Amino acid sequence: MGLGVNRVEPVEPTLGLSEVKPDGTLLAGCHSLLDHEAALRQLMPASEGKGIDIIIGGPYSSGNLAGGNQVAYAKTSPEIIVRLDRIKALSDRRPMPMPMPMPMPMPMPMPMPMPITAAALQFSPVHPATVAAIPGASRLKRIREDIQAIERVVPDEFWHDLRKADLVAANALLLIDL
Repeated sequence: MGLGVNRVEPVEPTLGLSEVKPDGTLLAGCHSLLDHEAALRQLMPASEGKGIDIIIGGPYSSGNLAGGNQVAYAKTSPEIIVRLDRIKALSDRRPMPMPMPMPMPMPMPMPMPMPITAAALQFSPVHPATVAAIPGASRLKRIREDIQAIERVVPDEFWHDLRKADLVAANALLLIDL
């Protein structure tokens, strides 16, 4: 038994139930790079302590971290756009690690910026209460892109940069913390 919601507030009262204990919750859009502070205040730590599984829906923040322009069915606010632009600027500064050069003489490919989708998909499931993160996909191509994003190496420096720039909450777990 559990809930599927897009806000933290409806879930928090269920954590104290004794007659009916939730097994898990689908939490959509509330533990992403753009929006995670409310979930980390009480819900995520309490869920971890009580053994309640959290499934993160919407790790791209309604698609904003994948190029969209809406949050919770409304146009993205100017504040979110500024935050998103700051995160994108950091990802552009951290190129993806290059593959090993081929033995034959070939020009080395130019470094590519780290896709923000890789950071988004790898941020959401790091918290110990999280058992899965499920991005929405409208086409088969998106599923392939999600697989590539989760398999990419996000440079440790990117996570340090996010923290230094105060773009993640101080209590947010990052891959560098594991």
